[in-house]
Amino acid sequence: MDRLITLGLSDLHLGQAQCPISENLFSLLDSIKTLDTLIVAGDLFEVWLGDDAASDFQWQIAERFKAVGANTSVFLPGNRDFLMGDAWLQAAGMIQHSSFTHRDLHWSHGDEFCTQDLDYMAWREKSRSPEFAAHFLSLTLEQRQAFADQARDTSRENGKHTQSQIADVTPDSVPDGDIVHGHTHRPAVHRRRNGNRIVMGDWRPDAWVFVETHGFTGLKKWHQGWRAEIKI
Repeated sequence: MDRLITLGLSDLHLGQAQCPISENLFSLLDSIKTLDTLIVAGDLFEVWLGDDAASDFQWQIAERFKAVGANTSVFLPGNRDFLMGDAWLQAAGMIQHSSFTHRDLHWSHGDEFCTQDLDYMAWREKSRSPEFAAHFLSLTLEQRQAFADQARDTSRENGKHTQSQIADVTPDSVPDGDIVHGHTHRPAVHRRRNGNRIVMGDWRPDAWVFVETHGFTGLKKWHQGWRAEIKI
């Protein structure tokens, strides 16, 4: 399966240095001979403090994506890396969209569907504003890191008290049609009368990816090589 029509991935949560997950990613990218469309559906990185704060390793990730040579490469921001800037995207050969429709599939990160989590939705609206981005990126790198650390600690503490169903997608918030997203780390295929909802998993320990070829469309795992089709 080295000639792909579509490859979708999300929720790698990479840091600023190479790790087993990034090695698995590089192995996947190196295996691809041809690719029409690459879609990175958010939370590629655990946190993004601005392009000026990116490490050499994070720039290397951009170079590896560009080297795949996909005809179309799209980045859909997640809740961890919504401040991705033009410099990194250009280095990766990617265009950023909040959502994307390709071959009758609608793609997004998926956090916008978690509408029962009112605290998160309020934060999401605030943090996506141009005013927030301008203010945050005007801070020193040390101030940005401190803010991110505090936000992560608060999120973890709140998560202990948030019911599982509240943190998941609200089915009624998902539009009609076939949808592919990540975010929840709950891989599944939800079969609906008005279109299927395909949820990609994260990359711990194996890499859940969405694959489309001339003979297969669905979820698969990659761990230094293709695993069997995922039956869910």
